[in-house]
Amino acid sequence: MRERQLWQERGVLAPLAGKLLFTQYFRFSSPSTAAGVLVGGSANGRFVWKGESGKALKATQKAC
Repeated sequence: MRERQLWQERGVLAPLAGKLLFTQYFRFSSPSTAAGVLVGGSANGRFVWKGESGKALKATQKAC
């Protein structure tokens, strides 16, 4: 994904132990956009993002 490469070139993302790490706070327009950048393709952020409890964002939003 071109956007992923762009954020790495700008220093927003950096490789660390085979993973990508945000080096600064960055706001994306949606959870899916952020997830897509990290996985390198399309991703549904409501299922991909999980809290410390392991609960997906979708389940957390539904509970509110």
